[in-house]
Order: sequence, then structure tokens, then C-alpha cells
Amino acid sequence: MLPAGEAADPVLSAWLDAHRKLETWSADLVQTRHLAALAQPLISTGMVYYAQPGLFRWELGQPPETIAIRSTHDLLLLYPGLHRAERYPIDQGKGGPLRDALTLMEAGFPKNEASLRAQYNIATDTGTNNQSRVVLEPRASAARRLVRRVTLTFQTNVFSLAATSIEFADGSKLDNVFTTRLSNEPLPPQLFATNLPPDWKLVEPFKP
Repeated sequence: MLPAGEAADPVLSAWLDAHRKLETWSADLVQTRHLAALAQPLISTGMVYYAQPGLFRWELGQPPETIAIRSTHDLLLLYPGLHRAERYPIDQGKGGPLRDALTLMEAGFPKNEASLRAQYNIATDTGTNNQSRVVLEPRASAARRLVRRVTLTFQTNVFSLAATSIEFADGSKLDNVFTTRLSNEPLPPQLFATNLPPDWKLVEPFKP
């Protein structure tokens, strides 16, 4: 059911219909972060994996220098070179660019239309080059103090994520471009495992 006053949108409906059929998704990525304090953007390459129900693995660097794993309850940030990990509850998760990226990815894989509309004002267009866009602007004033808008770009024929962008209230911007996208291919369960080798140090900043 839509919130009062909201009308059905064909682009949004097609995207959500495709998402309901999605069990897994993976892609190579190029991430570009624009910061006002830096003359040149920061560019990283990596991989991202998604599996129902809302599991993510986000790797930056080749080989990975930082890995984020979103499980059902926690966000785990891994630093392989340091043998160090940080664990955060999902509702309090920190983690700079990687946490920002996970927030963006969560928007790209919504639970349902009602919850999406409850959080965002939504605009769509069919764009060009066989692409469609969904633009999400946070409804809550507290959220707008952090994020201005999230833009999701899809291939029109399959509505698989091709690119994402998040614009922050401080003027910074985080862009991701996805290639070699695979949908509903089997993913090894260990990709989302959060158990650590015995020689790793685990830090839990929010634990009393």
C-alpha cells in the first residue's frame, strides 16, 4: 500500500518488481569519492556482493585493503593488512566511506515500496542510453543534514544497478559504477561469514 497522496510510478514499479525476483547480485566496481578538501577525487576499485535477506560484502582495493560485511545485525569492517576488525551494530554503524556506501546499497535494494516512500521523496526518469534513474531525497530533516540525495541508475531492460551516487550535505559525493554484473548466480556463503581468524584483533567501539 502506498502512503496517502502517492501515485504509482511505472519506472519505480518496474525496478521494485525486478528486485523482488533478485536472490543474489554481484559486480565489479569503480568508486570515486569527491571531497571539497581535495583537488583530485579518490578512486578505488573493488567488488560488491548482495544476497537476500539484505546481506552485503563490499571490498575496496585489489587485493582488498578494506572489506565491509553487513550481516543481519552487525556491520563488520575488516582491514586484512593489519589483521584488525571493527564491529558495529547496524543501527549505530560508523565507518566513513564504506558505511556511506552500504547505506547507498541498502537504498538500491529496498524491502518494499511502502518503506522506501516512507524514507524518501522519489523522482524517476527514463534517461538516455537505455537507462532509467531513481532519485531519492530523504524525508526526515535529520537525514537531510547528512545526505541530500541518492541517485540510482539502472539498465532499462533488466533494471540491474549500473551506477549509484550519494550527495552529502557537506558537498562531498560518492559515486559507484558497476560492471560485470551478475544476478541470481550462486554465491559462496563464506563471503558473508563474520568469524575471524584467531590472530586478528576485534574492536567493538560501541560495546560498554
